[in-house]
Amino acid sequence: MYSECGWYFRAVYTDRKKHEMEDLCDRTNDSCDRYGLCGAYGICSINDSPPCGCLRGFEPRFPEEWRRADWDNGCVRKVELDCAAGGDGFVKQSGVKVPDTRRSWFNASMNLEESESECLRKCNCTAYASLNISTGTGCLIWFDELIDMRVYAEDGQDIFVRMAASELGANFPW
Repeated sequence: MYSECGWYFRAVYTDRKKHEMEDLCDRTNDSCDRYGLCGAYGICSINDSPPCGCLRGFEPRFPEEWRRADWDNGCVRKVELDCAAGGDGFVKQSGVKVPDTRRSWFNASMNLEESESECLRKCNCTAYASLNISTGTGCLIWFDELIDMRVYAEDGQDIFVRMAASELGANFPW
């Protein structure tokens, strides 16, 4: 059976006498809960319309698709990194759910400054954050596109996204 929101219901038998329906619609709280909704380097904000935008310093890979609310192909850098020249730095994005960690590395004994140094030494590092949001300790580093980020009104984390030197002094609209 389908619910009002178009999601599938399933029967749940908790005992022989009680039969109830579980609305699987409750599994997703909002559109930003859909994995990777905004694609690589995209960020979802349930308070915005449309909900998807690009991280600071990024733009839609295919603007025409974005105008049609097709965000799957995500965003690309406005200015490419130049790790060899040694001028890359980081822009802080606050109050977010950090990206998928499939292509990441962590070290619980490092601090945030050590994380930044480690990330700068590795040209394939795209971002870093504290491993422990409560204490600000530990190091979490990403080595691939940043996918599945969202804005949180409360209890979000800070992430430092690698940017080209020319983007570091830019006035971003935040």
